[in-house]
Amino acid sequence: MKRIGIVGLKCLGGILALGALAFIGLYIGSCGDYRLPDTVNENPDLTAIELNGTRLHYKEAGSSSNPTIILVHGGPGGDFTSLLSLEPLSDRYHLVWYDQRGSGLSARNVSADSLTVDQFIEDLHAIVTHFGGGRPVILFGHSWGGMLSAAYTGRYPRTVSHLILAEPGFLTAETSDPVINPDVSLGMLTGMLYSWFQSLHVDDSDEYAAGDFWLNGVMRVANPAYYCPDANPHNVIVRAGYEAWYNVAVKGIGNSANDGSLNLTQGLDKFTGPSLIIAGACNTAIGPEHQEKHLPLVPNSRLVTIADAGHFMFQDKPVETMTMIQNFLNAVNL
Repeated sequence: MKRIGIVGLKCLGGILALGALAFIGLYIGSCGDYRLPDTVNENPDLTAIELNGTRLHYKEAGSSSNPTIILVHGGPGGDFTSLLSLEPLSDRYHLVWYDQRGSGLSARNVSADSLTVDQFIEDLHAIVTHFGGGRPVILFGHSWGGMLSAAYTGRYPRTVSHLILAEPGFLTAETSDPVINPDVSLGMLTGMLYSWFQSLHVDDSDEYAAGDFWLNGVMRVANPAYYCPDANPHNVIVRAGYEAWYNVAVKGIGNSANDGSLNLTQGLDKFTGPSLIIAGACNTAIGPEHQEKHLPLVPNSRLVTIADAGHFMFQDKPVETMTMIQNFLNAVNL
């Protein structure tokens, strides 16, 4: 018995030694000069606006005399970079992109208590009020941005003329499973782990940089179900916001989806304008089949599918996506 105990301790010691060697190897192997761009608080050249006690990074294109489209990015914690592929629409519309609270290149010095769905709705309302010129706006929300846009429209239905949702992840607890409990591949886990080791080398003069860098890597790790076979995913992101993601996605909508209380469609039945839901045909996780479940939840809605496109359909097939958007908007005289 004593011999068995000694052998067991030796085995345990060997396992711990191998684990330590693996950690050291990955730590050394992931060394590099990893930097993230400064936020609006550090870079005065970035366009920023002070709203609701924080500084938000934004971009405008097109004449403000044209109908305004507010473009709402995914995440939570993402940025508007991928949505810039829709900029050609600025020849007919006034486009406004913004990085949400604590996300992208917007300021990080926000309290955790303000990183909530409710506050994100109020921030979007401030954006709509400031840039809308006193007129109802067109909302285009992608992924989490679609979820936020639906919740916003339910609270402020009269400020929205048209609602466009590009593959919202889920709108209720009942439709949350593909996002809350996704299929995770070994490649995804490996990518997430390696990104964490890389984050250990990020310049610590920016207290938010390491967490943001790790989330950057996580957001770039493609879930194959979201994309076309053999596709090179276009999940371009400049800087993610870890605190925004953790507080809104994990503590907020994640918990309320798991306990069954989540409903981002409250008040949406008061919206009288037209709605469009866009899906990429290649997305087998939250693509056309999943978006069919959202049709009864979104008033006056129809679903269109972009062939040979995944979750970032506006990058995979920008011309086709913009044509769908313009056809939808042209159907009603703006």
